[in-house]
Amino acid sequence: MNRFFSFIILLSFFVFQSCGNSDRLEIKGTPEAVNMTESMLKALGGKKAWQKLNSVYIRTIVRVASEGEPYFSEEWTNLNEPKFMNKRSEDNTSSINIIDGNDGWHIQGARMEMIPPQRVTAYLRWYDQYFLRVVKQIALEDEKVEVRKTVENQLEVFINDKFAAGFELNSDNLPEKYYTRNSGGKQTTLHFKEYSEYKGYKFPLEIQVEAIFASYHTDYFDPSHLEAEKAFNVSFDPNKIIQ
Repeated sequence: MNRFFSFIILLSFFVFQSCGNSDRLEIKGTPEAVNMTESMLKALGGKKAWQKLNSVYIRTIVRVASEGEPYFSEEWTNLNEPKFMNKRSEDNTSSINIIDGNDGWHIQGARMEMIPPQRVTAYLRWYDQYFLRVVKQIALEDEKVEVRKTVENQLEVFINDKFAAGFELNSDNLPEKYYTRNSGGKQTTLHFKEYSEYKGYKFPLEIQVEAIFASYHTDYFDPSHLEAEKAFNVSFDPNKIIQ
């Protein structure tokens, strides 16, 4: 009988430990780097929440110093595969860019044209380095992902041994800087000035882009566990959009 109760107590201990460590990450990296990443993911909403995130709709007000008046930008993005759409609206006109795998279309009014392969490649690189996409890959504990600590509050993410993105964390373990590099090695840094929360997800409310003197104010943020088409009732078929 004593042996039976000892077994129950031991089993309860392991169950408690498992439940208490639901944000533990099983990814490549030094213990210090993994701990930093765990803290960041927990601050952003938790590993399990990000594992379930499949798509997101974001509406922003964009101000670019060289372009004068601000404009609205809407983005519908699938986070499991490169399928996303961006709509830019200003002065009663709008244009739409759609990327679906290796194909891309630009739509303005009733006119549609294919996006050149070189630009599609650039869009796909943007997708691979997209903040929400990188965070989700970390949460999924993808075996291709490795985290490395650089300085006290900074860590970098490598996917297939290639640099993907870097995070600089504030005292709340939230990213205050997020940086990526283009194919030529030039770095672009995003400054996350303020955060908000919706449906349990923390997201950057104010973003400043260092290289082009641009700022993004998130006007609406809607995360979903469904694919974008079902979640937001949108189509990535350019012919249907024109109709």
